Amino acid sequence: MFSRFKNGVASPDAQLAVGEVKLPDPVTQLYQDVERVAYWFLRNFSVAIPADQRHDLLPHFRHYLGWCYRMVDMVSRSEQPKVPAVSNYDTRQCVDAILTRYESRKDVRFVQVIAYRYPGLNVLEVGAGTRATTIPALRELGDACASYTFTEISSGFFIAAEELFEKEAGSMVFKTFDMEKEPMKQGFVEGSYEVVIAVNVLHVAGDLETSLSNVRRLLKPGGFLVVGEFTYTNRLFSGMTVGTLPGWWIGAENGRPWVPLLTLG
Repeated sequence: MFSRFKNGVASPDAQLAVGEVKLPDPVTQLYQDVERVAYWFLRNFSVAIPADQRHDLLPHFRHYLGWCYRMVDMVSRSEQPKVPAVSNYDTRQCVDAILTRYESRKDVRFVQVIAYRYPGLNVLEVGAGTRATTIPALRELGDACASYTFTEISSGFFIAAEELFEKEAGSMVFKTFDMEKEPMKQGFVEGSYEVVIAVNVLHVAGDLETSLSNVRRLLKPGGFLVVGEFTYTNRLFSGMTVGTLPGWWIGAENGRPWVPLLTLG
């Protein structure tokens, strides 16, 4: 019979259990930036609802607005550890400067490489509604872009985009485009673009093969299709967060039974 001694705490202590676990500096900075940007939107929302309209809000919106007020109060009194009180003076320019830190993306850098070799590009972006790719792409393209066609399935995205890209109005074109339908029947001319950008949009197609064919018809011979998609189809957090939405299963009957994400094969 054998035995051994093992020392431990007499009373469970969570602080001792956690110890000195620290996140890497880049991760910590990312979390702080996300919180600060979120606070900017939250603070603006809290003052956007007129006082005489607040009682008409649905219950969950009233709760949300109350939470916004509480967060603003905590930040103002320096009681929110991740968001400094000076954030109350942040402007849109401050927020844009934070977001710019995370815009050095491989897809956008590749567009810049193409533009350097082939200036005077005619570019079309599929599903540009969020503008998450448009903003850094236009910055990288600069004067090398002869025209930039901003497309979405609905024209409802265009009003905000036209205001945002007012300085680029001379080269910007706004057109509706459904990639699952023939481009020429939507007012496009076949083979008109040297570059077509499609970032996080192809996976929403019910018929991927048809959509890719339609997008390809927009390119000139020798043109570049710049695609950005998540390709790891076993990612748990994606399915857990959006798997309850009907659009997640749009390709279930067309060869993508588990996720709409694309594979490299």
